[in-house]
Amino acid sequence: MELLVTYLENLRKNIVFLEEDLFLFVYLKNGFCGYPLTKEYVNNKIKKYTRKAGIEKNMSSHKFRHTHVSLMAEAGVSLPVIQKRVGHSDRILTEEIYLHITSDMNIDSVFLLDELLKNKSWSNEGHK
Repeated sequence: MELLVTYLENLRKNIVFLEEDLFLFVYLKNGFCGYPLTKEYVNNKIKKYTRKAGIEKNMSSHKFRHTHVSLMAEAGVSLPVIQKRVGHSDRILTEEIYLHITSDMNIDSVFLLDELLKNKSWSNEGHK
């Protein structure tokens, strides 16, 4: 790990950035670094590698984003955390777009209710 960090630090010292704002994902152009990856570039790479992997479905970065949020919701991550992660300022927007009830969440809720009812004591002791 230290070798990788050292390599990246040395690489960064020798790169001329054309943009003042540094981006997380950048590409080199004519030996200069700092250009942000475009959505089209990322989606073309996703399509290329999903096809190469034998995945027939048309994939995109947006589908990965939606899947990521749906999995966080299924895992029980709170709405404010999801909202912050996807960069929404409006809670309602996050709810409407991403927090649809998934089939796994429906199954889990039925299972939890079933378990609750199985373990519930239905005696009338103390209730008159």
